[in-house]
Amino acid sequence: MDHILRQLNKLTKTKTIARHFSISQEYCQELGLKNVALRSHQLEGLKWLSECHERGQHGCILGDEMGLGKTLQSIALLLYLRDASSSPSPPFIVICPLSVVSGWEKELQRASPQLRVLNFCGDKETRGSKQEEILLHCYKSGAMIDPPFDILLVHYEIVLLLWIKRGFTLLLNNIHKFS
Repeated sequence: MDHILRQLNKLTKTKTIARHFSISQEYCQELGLKNVALRSHQLEGLKWLSECHERGQHGCILGDEMGLGKTLQSIALLLYLRDASSSPSPPFIVICPLSVVSGWEKELQRASPQLRVLNFCGDKETRGSKQEEILLHCYKSGAMIDPPFDILLVHYEIVLLLWIKRGFTLLLNNIHKFS
């Protein structure tokens, strides 16, 4: 897995764009957000997150209360970052508690069905076979080309086993459980 992360790190160069001023429901739909409408506070949150990114602040906390739509804001942010990325679009890693992995997967499928999600959870054998699939699909001439996913979905315990390389967009859901 370390080798995969090193190769993915090479794909994470982003260009800066100044579109945060025009973030609207229509813009989110242009980015690929489907089947949902962000509420005004979610659009404000997305605007703030995009401004943090454009300032080069590679970490911020979206600390709304439960039920206010942080997952959808996060998905919209990933779509925004995907649009802001140089070609090819870099993959993202979403890290959350095991108890909400399936919820994230359903929300991603509903709100952004065009994104390819790889759920990297399961026992050691299952993860090993998924890693083999990635390696077989991606490697040409010693470099990762066209990863078979846009989002790698993992839970905290797996992250503790892996070395996360600098350059990934890291979304932590329920961070208080990450200790």
